[in-house]
This record gives sequence, structure tokens and C-alpha cells, in this order.
Amino acid sequence: MGKVDAAKAGDFLFRYMVARHKCKHMAEPPPPAARLADLIEQGKREFDEIYVEPEANVPIAGDDKHHDLFAAIIKRVTPDCASFNGIKARPTPRIKPVVGSAC
Repeated sequence: MGKVDAAKAGDFLFRYMVARHKCKHMAEPPPPAARLADLIEQGKREFDEIYVEPEANVPIAGDDKHHDLFAAIIKRVTPDCASFNGIKARPTPRIKPVVGSAC
């Protein structure tokens, strides 16, 4: 495990934990990305039931506390009729690019 892999995994984990903190109304924000990278470099692979594989392209391997958030962010699965935090999922509108705009 190199410092570069640990730094990338720590940054990715930090951003995921911030999203989880905001979406799931967690009490405490995550530790800084640099601290997470240090812990990953030292061999830690589990953070509040979030599992990390630092060498992987997507270093978050699973989240045992919030499967729905993991699926939405990491696996990019959008539930059709299931509620996410009490809000029903709606289809994402498709926007066509404007060709030759004045901007």
C-alpha cells in the first residue's frame, strides 16, 4: 500500500462520509481526509461499517449501515418506487444541449 493509494482512498472515503453525514443526518461529521488516509495507510479497512479496498478503482467496497446510500452513490442504482429518506424517487429529466447558442 502506497501513500498515493491511501491518499486517494482517504479522499474518496471522506467525500462518501460527508454525503452520508448530510443525507442520513448523522450527528458527527467525518474526520479529515488526511486522517482517513493515514489510517488506511496503516492498514485500517473499516470505518463506521464502511469497508474500504484502497487499491480498487472505487475504494468503497460496502456500507453495512446504509445500503440504500451505498447503492445510490457507489453502484448508481436509483430506486423506482422505493423511498429514499422519505422522498419518493422521480425520474431524472433529460436536457438536450443547445447547439449554436449565443453564449
